[in-house]
Amino acid sequence: MSSEGTQMRVRIAPSPTGPFHIGTARTALFNLLYARRNGGTYIVRVEDTDVARSTAEHEADILEGLRWLGLEADEGVVAAGEERGDRGPYRQSARTARYAEVAQQLHSRGLAYHCFCTAAELEVERSARDKAKLPPRYSGRCATISAEESARRLAAGESAALRFRIQPGVVVIDDLVRGRVEIDAETLGGDLVILRADGSPLYHFTVVVDDADMGITHVIRGEDHLSNTPKHILLFQALGVPLPKFAHLPLILNPDRTKMSKRKSQTAIADYRAEGFLKEAIINFLALLGWSTGSEDEILSVEEIQARFDLDHVQKAGAVFDRTRLEWINGQWIRKLSHDDLLARLRPFYDRAA
Repeated sequence: MSSEGTQMRVRIAPSPTGPFHIGTARTALFNLLYARRNGGTYIVRVEDTDVARSTAEHEADILEGLRWLGLEADEGVVAAGEERGDRGPYRQSARTARYAEVAQQLHSRGLAYHCFCTAAELEVERSARDKAKLPPRYSGRCATISAEESARRLAAGESAALRFRIQPGVVVIDDLVRGRVEIDAETLGGDLVILRADGSPLYHFTVVVDDADMGITHVIRGEDHLSNTPKHILLFQALGVPLPKFAHLPLILNPDRTKMSKRKSQTAIADYRAEGFLKEAIINFLALLGWSTGSEDEILSVEEIQARFDLDHVQKAGAVFDRTRLEWINGQWIRKLSHDDLLARLRPFYDRAA
């Protein structure tokens, strides 16, 4: 997958549980820039297995935001009901049978087992560890149930989740931004649920199956996913597929250096668009959120950014979202517009105010 001679394939995989926001837009941009610089393919995948929170309206907002910013997919989901590419479906909700198939393969090889623990039993375990000031961790009480006993209990109608066996040892991540990271599998919380008792798959499982099936060579995502990566690596290894290369981007921070969040900050791209920020300015600003040009240049087109972009100049420290800087960049781009272009872009604001 990430071997020499394999064409680069990257992806952005938004979840339609909220509006298209700054963090997703920057991740999409960095993936697209890296693909363009290296002759790769940029894929948009929709992670919509959270049925309770996913909506068609949020998906439409994400896809329209990507289109407006010029970050539309080479392959994957491009509009409601429209996909392009031959490795789909590209919506997780349409891939349920595939997840069940792969889960069964892991189970048949002894790499996953049925867990009959009830929610109440798991809560007792969690509370006991909490009182002992220990981090959450599944005890593994169902890991030694024989295949015959497990089959008997399932046939009797007992409900069971499917857990992936976390192998002991140190998991090494050779991150293209953060360097070598080592995480002991002992800290991962015990054997991982990959299918709930109702058969629905969980994120850590679906993302690995999707990346493997779609030939993703580079996983470029936010630093908040770094702690998930050892679980993903172990699943990739269990599936017997080459590991993609990982690159974890710095968090986006408020000016007070707290983590930027949808609840406390203005993060929706649609809000900035409605305020009159140009797409060129937003792209320019997002590129500088954690990446350095290596020069004093600040006002750059997407083509100029693409010509310079690499992961070597992505910083490890958090990237501060400075609205004043965004407004200054926007002003510079407005001044670059021709009169006719400026009038055309102002027209929707006039029409709404009429």
